[in-house]
Amino acid sequence: MPSVDAVLPLHLAPVGNRREDYFARARRTRREIAAVLRALDGFTPPPLPVTMLLVRTGWNKLDPDGLVSAVKAPVDALARWLGVDDRDPRLHLHLAQAVTREKRLVSRGGLLRSEAAAAVRIVVRRWHSDDGDDPLRVLAVPPMKARP
Repeated sequence: MPSVDAVLPLHLAPVGNRREDYFARARRTRREIAAVLRALDGFTPPPLPVTMLLVRTGWNKLDPDGLVSAVKAPVDALARWLGVDDRDPRLHLHLAQAVTREKRLVSRGGLLRSEAAAAVRIVVRRWHSDDGDDPLRVLAVPPMKARP
């Protein structure tokens, strides 16, 4: 059974209460979609129906509705990669999150800056009846085998 398991060094911002300029939000969304599509380049999408597990790792946890809004762009990118609309009933989305205190150095504008080692783990696999029939499930704790 083909499945995809990819980890991206991507910071998913809590967008719910953020006062963000329209153009800045559009740039961030395009960057997130492009990063997910680059990470999936070379993988063959599994046949539908599928279960998509996204595990957001960040400096702190988000509340459930914040987690859902933070993964909007990656979900859109996954749906585009699979060739369907993100509201297709054959897509089953499982969300989880983890906390990290690790840091990494990034270069921004020629300057090195320390930031949280945020990441997103994406696992896409065939749907099984054990996964349940709910289209969206927010997990309290990431599954052990899916922790980044």
